Amino acid sequence: MSNQIGQLTYEIIGKAGMETISTGRRPNIIRIYDKVAESKMQFRRMAKKSSKDADPLEFEKEFGLREDATLTRVERQFGGGRIPEMVSTFGKLTHAPDFNPFDALEITGDTGAQLPTVDECDGVGEYLIGIQLNQMVLAQGAQSVKRWLNKKSNGNGARMLKRYHRFLPGSDDQSITVQRLIDVYRCSVIDQLAA
Repeated sequence: MSNQIGQLTYEIIGKAGMETISTGRRPNIIRIYDKVAESKMQFRRMAKKSSKDADPLEFEKEFGLREDATLTRVERQFGGGRIPEMVSTFGKLTHAPDFNPFDALEITGDTGAQLPTVDECDGVGEYLIGIQLNQMVLAQGAQSVKRWLNKKSNGNGARMLKRYHRFLPGSDDQSITVQRLIDVYRCSVIDQLAA
């Protein structure tokens, strides 16, 4: 992705300790950051500015978040004449649910778990198949591999991926994927357009 929209940077903003990962150059950037930390920083500013006579502010009421929540925000910012044609005017925002703002984003890696060893498998065959599936998923993505498996195994792709789940990167339900980000984006945009 850095080849498409700039260098990857990491920074900690001020005393708030808000960690931000960003790539690209202004005004075309992808940012990933801790939304709760950003909200806490904003809450402290609000508290400093509030009147001593006013009721005390409550973080959860102001932001709709618990202070101990985990919420990561992924933003895509466009500007400088590079706004995609599909959403380039106010009237075209009805097409926003069909737009993919994360087309340049790729999330790789896994849950950090180690691959099973030959001794942990039911034979060398299971090990070799699992390792090959792992490499294919890393290279092509889980959905492409599942489609390929379905074609080559009479529709048994899901069954095979389930059998070899220990070998698959990011195989748990909590893994963040670009597709999950796109799905969340689309639901959010549809709700906003309906309001």
